[in-house]
Amino acid sequence: MRRAVFILVALTVSTALCALEVEEGNIRLTLDEDSARFLLDVRSSAAGHDWVPLFFPDDSRTSGLDIREGNRVFRIGDGGEFRQVAEVTNEGVFFIWTSATLRISERFRFIRSVGGDVVDGVQIDIAITNLGEQSVPVGIRLLLDTYLGEHGNAHFTTPLRQQITREAEILPSAAEWYIRSAPAQGGEGLQVMLSGAGITAPEQAAVANWKRLSDSDWVYTVNEDRNFNRLPYSINDSALLLTYGERVLRQNERYEVSVQMGGLADKGFLDPDSSAPVTDDARLAVLDSLTELLEQIDALLADASATAEEVAGLREQLQALSEQAPGL
Repeated sequence: MRRAVFILVALTVSTALCALEVEEGNIRLTLDEDSARFLLDVRSSAAGHDWVPLFFPDDSRTSGLDIREGNRVFRIGDGGEFRQVAEVTNEGVFFIWTSATLRISERFRFIRSVGGDVVDGVQIDIAITNLGEQSVPVGIRLLLDTYLGEHGNAHFTTPLRQQITREAEILPSAAEWYIRSAPAQGGEGLQVMLSGAGITAPEQAAVANWKRLSDSDWVYTVNEDRNFNRLPYSINDSALLLTYGERVLRQNERYEVSVQMGGLADKGFLDPDSSAPVTDDARLAVLDSLTELLEQIDALLADASATAEEVAGLREQLQALSEQAPGL
Protein backbone atom coordinates (compact mmCIF):
# COMPACT_ATOMS: atom_id res chain seq x y z
CA MET A 1 0.00 0.00 0.00
CA ARG A 2 1.26 3.44 -0.86
CA ARG A 3 1.68 5.52 2.27
CA ALA A 4 0.64 9.12 2.83
CA VAL A 5 4.21 10.13 2.02
CA PHE A 6 3.20 9.54 -1.62
CA ILE A 7 1.32 12.82 -1.48
CA LEU A 8 3.75 14.73 0.71
CA VAL A 9 7.12 14.12 -0.94
CA ALA A 10 8.03 15.91 -4.18
CA LEU A 11 4.46 15.99 -5.41
CA THR A 12 2.32 18.81 -6.76
CA VAL A 13 -1.25 18.67 -7.98
CA SER A 14 -2.93 21.10 -10.34
CA THR A 15 -6.45 21.08 -11.77
CA ALA A 16 -5.96 23.97 -14.16
CA LEU A 17 -7.28 23.52 -17.67
CA CYS A 18 -9.12 20.30 -16.66
CA ALA A 19 -5.84 18.45 -16.09
CA LEU A 20 -4.57 16.64 -13.03
CA GLU A 21 -0.80 17.13 -12.90
CA VAL A 22 1.48 15.25 -10.50
CA GLU A 23 5.26 15.59 -10.20
CA GLU A 24 7.50 13.23 -8.30
CA GLY A 25 11.27 12.97 -8.71
CA ASN A 26 12.14 13.18 -12.40
CA ILE A 27 8.66 12.34 -13.72
CA ARG A 28 5.68 14.56 -14.41
CA LEU A 29 2.36 12.79 -15.00
CA THR A 30 -0.62 14.66 -16.45
CA LEU A 31 -4.13 13.24 -16.62
CA ASP A 32 -5.97 15.23 -19.30
CA GLU A 33 -9.54 15.02 -18.13
CA ASP A 34 -10.93 16.51 -21.35
CA SER A 35 -9.41 13.82 -23.57
CA ALA A 36 -9.21 11.01 -20.95
CA ARG A 37 -5.52 10.55 -21.86
CA PHE A 38 -2.31 10.72 -19.87
CA LEU A 39 0.99 12.40 -20.70
CA LEU A 40 4.48 11.74 -19.31
CA ASP A 41 7.43 14.10 -19.12
CA VAL A 42 10.92 13.35 -17.82
CA ARG A 43 13.22 15.91 -16.25
CA SER A 44 16.25 16.62 -18.42
CA SER A 45 19.68 15.92 -16.96
CA ALA A 46 21.09 18.84 -18.95
CA ALA A 47 21.54 22.35 -17.58
CA GLY A 48 18.20 23.93 -16.72
CA HIS A 49 16.53 20.57 -16.00
CA ASP A 50 13.66 21.30 -18.37
CA TRP A 51 10.83 18.82 -18.85
CA VAL A 52 11.08 16.59 -21.94
CA PRO A 53 7.78 15.14 -23.28
CA LEU A 54 7.92 11.37 -23.79
CA PHE A 55 4.83 11.32 -26.05
CA PHE A 56 3.78 13.62 -28.88
CA PRO A 57 3.06 16.79 -26.85
CA ASP A 58 0.88 18.84 -29.20
CA ASP A 59 -2.24 16.66 -28.99
CA SER A 60 -2.85 14.23 -26.13
CA ARG A 61 -5.51 12.40 -28.18
CA THR A 62 -2.92 10.76 -30.44
CA SER A 63 -2.20 8.26 -27.65
CA GLY A 64 -4.98 6.30 -26.03
CA LEU A 65 -6.48 3.30 -24.30
CA ASP A 66 -8.71 0.92 -26.29
CA ILE A 67 -11.07 -1.50 -24.55
CA ARG A 68 -12.76 -4.39 -26.32
CA GLU A 69 -16.09 -5.62 -24.95
CA GLY A 70 -17.40 -8.51 -27.01
CA ASN A 71 -17.33 -7.28 -30.61
CA ARG A 72 -17.30 -3.59 -29.68
CA VAL A 73 -14.11 -1.53 -29.35
CA PHE A 74 -14.08 1.69 -27.33
CA ARG A 75 -11.32 4.30 -27.47
CA ILE A 76 -11.69 5.70 -24.00
CA GLY A 77 -12.51 9.40 -24.11
CA ASP A 78 -13.79 9.46 -27.69
CA GLY A 79 -17.42 8.59 -26.90
CA GLY A 80 -20.03 9.14 -24.23
CA GLU A 81 -20.36 5.56 -23.05
CA PHE A 82 -18.38 6.00 -19.81
CA ARG A 83 -18.57 8.26 -16.79
CA GLN A 84 -15.12 9.47 -15.73
CA VAL A 85 -13.36 10.29 -12.47
CA ALA A 86 -9.73 11.43 -12.03
CA GLU A 87 -8.25 11.44 -8.54
CA VAL A 88 -5.15 11.15 -6.37
CA THR A 89 -5.26 8.81 -3.36
CA ASN A 90 -2.75 7.04 -1.11
CA GLU A 91 -3.01 4.13 -3.56
CA GLY A 92 -1.90 6.15 -6.59
CA VAL A 93 -3.21 8.44 -9.31
CA PHE A 94 -6.37 7.16 -11.00
CA PHE A 95 -8.56 7.45 -14.04
CA ILE A 96 -11.80 5.52 -13.44
CA TRP A 97 -14.45 4.98 -16.13
CA THR A 98 -17.82 3.31 -15.58
CA SER A 99 -20.56 2.19 -17.96
CA ALA A 100 -23.66 0.05 -17.40
CA THR A 101 -21.58 -3.12 -17.91
CA LEU A 102 -17.90 -2.27 -17.25
CA ARG A 103 -15.73 -0.55 -14.68
CA ILE A 104 -12.30 0.39 -16.02
CA SER A 105 -9.51 1.78 -13.86
CA GLU A 106 -6.12 3.10 -14.89
CA ARG A 107 -3.88 3.44 -11.85
CA PHE A 108 -0.49 5.17 -11.99
CA ARG A 109 2.19 4.51 -9.36
CA PHE A 110 5.61 6.12 -9.41
CA ILE A 111 8.64 3.84 -9.63
CA ARG A 112 12.44 4.05 -9.67
CA SER A 113 14.86 2.46 -12.06
CA VAL A 114 17.07 -0.27 -10.61
CA GLY A 115 19.93 1.46 -8.80
CA GLY A 116 18.24 4.86 -9.05
CA ASP A 117 17.57 7.12 -6.07
CA VAL A 118 14.68 9.19 -7.48
CA VAL A 119 11.47 8.40 -9.32
CA ASP A 120 11.96 8.15 -13.09
CA GLY A 121 9.03 6.00 -14.26
CA VAL A 122 5.47 4.88 -13.68
CA GLN A 123 3.70 1.56 -13.37
CA ILE A 124 0.26 1.60 -14.97
CA ASP A 125 -2.25 -0.98 -13.76
CA ILE A 126 -5.24 -1.20 -16.11
CA ALA A 127 -8.17 -3.21 -14.77
CA ILE A 128 -11.57 -4.16 -16.20
CA THR A 129 -14.42 -5.43 -14.02
CA ASN A 130 -17.57 -6.93 -15.54
CA LEU A 131 -20.59 -5.23 -13.96
CA GLY A 132 -23.09 -6.96 -16.22
CA GLU A 133 -25.02 -10.15 -15.60
CA GLN A 134 -23.66 -11.98 -18.66
CA SER A 135 -20.14 -13.26 -19.24
CA VAL A 136 -18.26 -11.17 -21.77
CA PRO A 137 -14.82 -11.32 -23.48
CA VAL A 138 -12.73 -8.20 -22.86
CA GLY A 139 -9.38 -6.97 -24.16
CA ILE A 140 -6.94 -4.12 -23.54
CA ARG A 141 -4.84 -2.21 -26.04
CA LEU A 142 -2.54 0.77 -25.45
CA LEU A 143 -1.45 3.11 -28.27
CA LEU A 144 1.57 5.32 -27.48
CA ASP A 145 2.39 8.12 -29.90
CA THR A 146 6.17 8.12 -29.46
CA TYR A 147 8.19 10.80 -31.20
CA LEU A 148 11.64 11.32 -29.69
CA GLY A 149 13.18 8.71 -32.00
CA GLU A 150 11.79 10.40 -35.09
CA HIS A 151 14.24 13.31 -34.99
CA GLY A 152 17.18 11.28 -36.25
CA ASN A 153 15.24 8.50 -37.99
CA ALA A 154 16.26 6.00 -35.30
CA HIS A 155 12.64 5.49 -34.35
CA PHE A 156 13.04 2.59 -31.91
CA THR A 157 15.71 0.42 -30.35
CA THR A 158 15.63 -2.79 -28.31
CA PRO A 159 18.41 -4.77 -26.60
CA LEU A 160 18.76 -6.74 -29.86
CA ARG A 161 18.08 -4.03 -32.46
CA GLN A 162 20.17 -0.88 -32.68
CA GLN A 163 17.78 0.84 -35.06
CA ILE A 164 14.22 0.09 -36.18
CA THR A 165 13.30 2.11 -39.26
CA ARG A 166 10.41 -0.02 -40.56
CA GLU A 167 7.35 -1.73 -39.22
CA ALA A 168 8.22 -4.48 -36.77
CA GLU A 169 6.74 -6.82 -34.23
CA ILE A 170 8.69 -7.38 -31.02
CA LEU A 171 8.08 -10.60 -29.11
CA PRO A 172 8.56 -9.96 -25.37
CA SER A 173 11.35 -12.14 -23.99
CA ALA A 174 14.37 -12.11 -21.72
CA ALA A 175 16.37 -10.99 -24.77
CA GLU A 176 14.02 -8.19 -25.88
CA TRP A 177 12.66 -7.01 -22.59
CA TYR A 178 12.18 -3.34 -23.45
CA ILE A 179 11.69 -0.96 -26.36
CA ARG A 180 12.93 2.63 -26.53
CA SER A 181 12.11 5.79 -28.43
CA ALA A 182 15.08 8.11 -27.99
CA PRO A 183 17.24 10.49 -30.07
CA ALA A 184 20.18 8.76 -31.76
CA GLN A 185 22.51 11.53 -30.60
CA GLY A 186 21.69 10.92 -26.95
CA GLY A 187 19.56 12.68 -24.39
CA GLU A 188 16.32 11.77 -22.70
CA GLY A 189 14.06 9.07 -24.09
CA LEU A 190 11.10 6.81 -23.44
CA GLN A 191 11.56 3.20 -22.34
CA VAL A 192 8.61 0.79 -22.24
CA MET A 193 9.09 -2.56 -20.53
CA LEU A 194 7.91 -5.63 -22.43
CA SER A 195 8.97 -8.42 -20.08
CA GLY A 196 10.03 -8.87 -16.48
CA ALA A 197 8.81 -9.53 -12.95
CA GLY A 198 5.45 -7.92 -12.20
CA ILE A 199 4.91 -6.86 -15.82
CA THR A 200 2.17 -8.25 -18.07
CA ALA A 201 3.82 -9.20 -21.35
CA PRO A 202 1.71 -7.97 -24.29
CA GLU A 203 0.37 -10.51 -26.73
CA GLN A 204 1.65 -8.20 -29.47
CA ALA A 205 4.03 -5.22 -29.46
CA ALA A 206 3.98 -3.55 -32.87
CA VAL A 207 5.67 -0.41 -34.19
CA ALA A 208 4.37 1.24 -37.35
CA ASN A 209 3.08 4.50 -38.77
CA TRP A 210 0.87 6.17 -36.17
CA LYS A 211 -2.20 6.51 -38.39
CA ARG A 212 -2.01 2.89 -39.51
CA LEU A 213 -1.93 1.75 -35.89
CA SER A 214 -4.64 4.17 -34.80
CA ASP A 215 -7.01 3.00 -37.56
CA SER A 216 -6.10 -0.70 -37.37
CA ASP A 217 -8.08 -3.79 -36.51
CA TRP A 218 -7.66 -5.12 -32.99
CA VAL A 219 -4.58 -7.17 -33.92
CA TYR A 220 -2.26 -5.26 -36.23
CA THR A 221 -0.81 -7.08 -39.25
CA VAL A 222 2.85 -6.04 -39.50
CA ASN A 223 4.39 -5.51 -42.95
CA GLU A 224 8.16 -5.26 -42.57
CA ASP A 225 8.48 -3.77 -46.08
CA ARG A 226 6.67 -0.60 -44.95
CA ASN A 227 8.42 2.36 -43.36
CA PHE A 228 6.82 4.87 -41.01
CA ASN A 229 5.19 6.94 -43.76
CA ARG A 230 1.57 6.80 -44.86
CA LEU A 231 1.44 9.12 -47.84
CA PRO A 232 -0.01 11.66 -48.11
CA TYR A 233 -1.40 11.65 -44.56
CA SER A 234 1.64 11.33 -42.35
CA ILE A 235 5.39 11.24 -42.89
CA ASN A 236 8.04 9.86 -40.54
CA ASP A 237 5.39 9.36 -37.88
CA SER A 238 5.88 6.27 -35.71
CA ALA A 239 4.03 4.84 -32.72
CA LEU A 240 3.92 1.79 -30.46
CA LEU A 241 0.88 -0.45 -30.02
CA LEU A 242 0.65 -2.88 -27.07
CA THR A 243 -2.14 -5.45 -27.36
CA TYR A 244 -2.98 -7.76 -24.49
CA GLY A 245 -4.74 -11.13 -24.65
CA GLU A 246 -8.49 -11.29 -24.20
CA ARG A 247 -10.20 -12.76 -21.13
CA VAL A 248 -13.77 -13.93 -20.64
CA LEU A 249 -15.14 -12.31 -17.46
CA ARG A 250 -18.10 -13.58 -15.49
CA GLN A 251 -20.12 -11.12 -13.44
CA ASN A 252 -17.87 -9.14 -11.02
CA GLU A 253 -14.69 -10.80 -12.34
CA ARG A 254 -11.67 -8.60 -12.97
CA TYR A 255 -8.91 -8.58 -15.59
CA GLU A 256 -5.73 -6.54 -14.96
CA VAL A 257 -2.54 -5.84 -16.87
CA SER A 258 0.52 -3.99 -15.56
CA VAL A 259 2.79 -1.82 -17.72
CA GLN A 260 6.01 -0.03 -16.75
CA MET A 261 7.49 2.91 -18.63
CA GLY A 262 9.55 6.01 -18.02
CA GLY A 263 12.96 7.45 -18.79
CA LEU A 264 15.89 5.36 -20.00
CA ALA A 265 16.69 2.63 -17.46
CA ASP A 266 19.51 0.27 -18.43
CA LYS A 267 18.58 -2.27 -15.73
CA GLY A 268 14.82 -1.77 -15.83
CA PHE A 269 12.55 -0.56 -13.04
CA LEU A 270 11.73 -1.62 -9.50
CA ASP A 271 8.18 -2.50 -8.51
CA PRO A 272 6.06 0.21 -6.81
CA ASP A 273 6.59 -1.13 -3.28
CA SER A 274 10.38 -1.24 -3.68
CA SER A 275 10.25 2.24 -5.21
CA ALA A 276 8.53 3.80 -2.19
CA PRO A 277 10.58 6.41 -0.28
CA VAL A 278 12.89 4.75 2.24
CA THR A 279 12.04 5.79 5.81
CA ASP A 280 14.50 5.57 8.70
CA ASP A 281 12.75 2.43 10.00
CA ALA A 282 12.82 0.84 6.56
CA ARG A 283 16.47 1.81 6.12
CA LEU A 284 17.35 0.15 9.43
CA ALA A 285 15.43 -2.96 8.39
CA VAL A 286 17.40 -3.11 5.14
CA LEU A 287 20.66 -2.69 7.06
CA ASP A 288 19.67 -5.54 9.39
CA SER A 289 18.89 -7.74 6.40
CA LEU A 290 22.18 -6.81 4.75
CA THR A 291 24.10 -7.68 7.90
CA GLU A 292 22.34 -11.03 8.19
CA LEU A 293 23.03 -11.86 4.55
CA LEU A 294 26.71 -10.93 4.86
CA GLU A 295 27.01 -13.25 7.87
CA GLN A 296 25.40 -16.08 5.90
CA ILE A 297 27.76 -15.46 2.97
CA ASP A 298 30.79 -15.52 5.28
CA ALA A 299 29.57 -18.78 6.83
CA LEU A 300 29.10 -20.38 3.43
CA LEU A 301 32.51 -19.24 2.21
CA ALA A 302 34.08 -20.89 5.26
CA ASP A 303 32.13 -24.12 4.69
CA ALA A 304 34.00 -26.49 2.40
CA SER A 305 30.72 -28.25 1.54
CA ALA A 306 28.94 -25.07 0.42
CA THR A 307 27.91 -25.02 -3.21
CA ALA A 308 28.47 -22.21 -5.67
CA GLU A 309 24.71 -22.03 -6.22
CA GLU A 310 24.09 -21.33 -2.52
CA VAL A 311 26.65 -18.53 -2.48
CA ALA A 312 25.29 -17.07 -5.73
CA GLY A 313 21.74 -17.09 -4.34
CA LEU A 314 22.75 -15.10 -1.29
CA ARG A 315 24.73 -12.65 -3.40
CA GLU A 316 21.63 -12.05 -5.56
CA GLN A 317 19.62 -11.27 -2.43
CA LEU A 318 22.35 -8.89 -1.31
CA GLN A 319 22.30 -7.09 -4.66
CA ALA A 320 18.50 -6.81 -4.58
CA LEU A 321 18.56 -5.25 -1.10
CA SER A 322 21.28 -2.80 -2.12
CA GLU A 323 19.26 -1.66 -5.13
CA GLN A 324 16.16 -1.01 -3.01
CA ALA A 325 17.94 1.56 -0.83
CA PRO A 326 20.55 3.57 -2.79
CA GLY A 327 22.94 5.63 -0.71
CA LEU A 328 23.08 3.32 2.32
